[in-house]
Amino acid sequence: MKVLTGAALAVVVGLIGASVAIGAATLTKNQYIAKLQTAQTQRTKAKTTALGIGTTGMTPAQVKANFQVWAKTESRLGRAFAALKPPSAAKKGNADLVKAEQLYSTQLLAIAAKLPSTMAEINTYLLGLKQPTGGKLLNHALAELSAAGFKV
Repeated sequence: MKVLTGAALAVVVGLIGASVAIGAATLTKNQYIAKLQTAQTQRTKAKTTALGIGTTGMTPAQVKANFQVWAKTESRLGRAFAALKPPSAAKKGNADLVKAEQLYSTQLLAIAAKLPSTMAEINTYLLGLKQPTGGKLLNHALAELSAAGFKV
């Protein structure tokens, strides 16, 4: 077992403390907008893949796996935004965004679990679904942030 010297331990503790302090800093408006834009890109990619937009020949198993990835993306984004310290003008919108991401993730996982076993049935099933409330809440949170000056 290796024992850290006093100097090495001080460096490790300093690095941990610095990373905690950096994570706790309030984001600037531009930093927060950049986070929103990155999240939107990731969200769009996961959604596009899950819905098979521009793709042919997907199997039911691939559709299910893609929906699960989309759900996990929404969940990860929710956790990431929960850990942020947004600018004061974005606090309410950010809190709403976190709740929406988590709800949407849960709903997408439920959809994935109920997907039928053939592509024809999957298409019919998906076309018959109403927009999940998590998606509506997500759109509302993004509109709220946009109205506060944080346009994506």
